[in-house]
This record gives sequence, structure tokens and C-alpha cells, in this order.
Amino acid sequence: LIPDKLIFRREPITGGEYYVFFSKDTTEKIAYKYMKDKNVSNANIEHNPKEALKNTTLVESWLITDPENDKSTQYGYTLPVGTWFGIVRIEDKSEYEKYVESGIVKGFSLEGYFSSKLVQFLDTKLSYDEYILEEIVKLLND
Repeated sequence: LIPDKLIFRREPITGGEYYVFFSKDTTEKIAYKYMKDKNVSNANIEHNPKEALKNTTLVESWLITDPENDKSTQYGYTLPVGTWFGIVRIEDKSEYEKYVESGIVKGFSLEGYFSSKLVQFLDTKLSYDEYILEEIVKLLND
């Protein structure tokens, strides 16, 4: 997880496009919470709990403090201070071949509930509360 890196998102209901990012501080908090909550063996495909990966474990985890001398450089990376880096081991050879060697899986995505106060959506002039109320009314009318 690279601090301050813009991550593209599309709001599924309105189709509004926007970017999110995690500050260096937030990245650190996420990394520590992930470890504290003992999530090192929780992995699945595309955020689908029905496609859980067995025998998959985050075996190394660290925050980069010195990019020039960080262990990640051994793997060909040049990443900024505050980046959360990890090494995952997949014990099941068939899952490794199916997902990693085949190229189906090229990286990781954090799964969690991240919230912040939205003032308004980019493609509407509604406040967050107005938007939610409008969506509830639509559901009730369907």
C-alpha cells in the first residue's frame, strides 16, 4: 500500500468517477490494524469470501523507512517512505499455479470498511444524506 497514491474508483450507483488515497499515517494504521486483527491468513479472490485461498499467509510485513536501503529493493522496487510492503506465501502449489503463475492474480487489494464524510458526489449536487435518502426512496418504489 503506497501512501498518497491515487486509486481510481467508480461509484456503482451513479457511475461517478473519483480517486481515493491513503496518507502515510493512515497506511501505518491500516498495516498495524491488519496485523493486530490477525488477518495474515485471510485471503480470497476478488473480495469473494466463497473463493477463500487456503494455506495463504502474509509471512513478512513492514513499513518502508529508508527507500534506498529497504529490503524491497532486492525485489526490484523503489517505493516511498511509509509504503506497507509484504510477502505472502501460498502453500498450495495448485492454487499458486492457478492464480499467480497463470497471471490471473497480479496483486493484492485490501478488504475493509473505509469511510469518510462525503460532502457531495462529483456527478450530482446532492449531499450525502440527500443521496442516501433518494436511494432508499428508489428502492421502496421498486
